[in-house]
Amino acid sequence: MGYYFGAPYTHGTPFRRAREENLFLDNASMHVGIRGPLYSRDDIKNDESFGFKIIHCENFKQKVLIK
Repeated sequence: MGYYFGAPYTHGTPFRRAREENLFLDNASMHVGIRGPLYSRDDIKNDESFGFKIIHCENFKQKVLIK
C-alpha cells in the first residue's frame, strides 16, 4: 500500500485504494484534469500502471474550448 503524506488514507488516495481493491475495470477509467505539483514523479506512472487514461488539465481545457 502506498502512502500519501505519510498516511494510507487521505483526500488524495480514494481512487488508488479503490484500484488496489479491484473496484475499477482494467483500462476503463480516466484521470482527467491532472495538474501540478504532484506528490511524486511516480504519480502519473502509477495511474498509467493501473490502466487509467490520463488527460492533463491543459489538454482538457483545449479540447473543451475547441468544441
